[in-house]
Amino acid sequence: MHPELHPNQLKRIYRYPELKASGIYQMLNMQNGKCYVGEAEWAFYRVDTHMHLLNRGKHSSRLMQADWVEYGADAFTFVLLRSVVNRTARLYWEAHYIALGGFDLYNNQQEIRRCGFMVRRAEYNTYVQPYL
Repeated sequence: MHPELHPNQLKRIYRYPELKASGIYQMLNMQNGKCYVGEAEWAFYRVDTHMHLLNRGKHSSRLMQADWVEYGADAFTFVLLRSVVNRTARLYWEAHYIALGGFDLYNNQQEIRRCGFMVRRAEYNTYVQPYL
């Protein structure tokens, strides 16, 4: 067990077996509707890393860190938005959800700008457009 994780939080994350898949995940704050969108080969482990950082007060998103402290872990839920195995395809799907998903995001502005550029590239049409 992670030494920084409270057992209740670790148990909560195990309720989401789909997070063990590769793909695009969302960490949603159910109190204010804001979310963090990311991609990972093993989404479960990536979410675990986010929780570890949030519990230690070290997450790179200061806004999400502040909300984690204010609302607590129980205010957040974790969702696999899309299962995507191919690494390149995952990057384009992540860009799609960040740039075009209509979410109120915790992701930083540099990441949001990068994703905005990615959805205008020709490869986006190869990896994402046919599946919309």
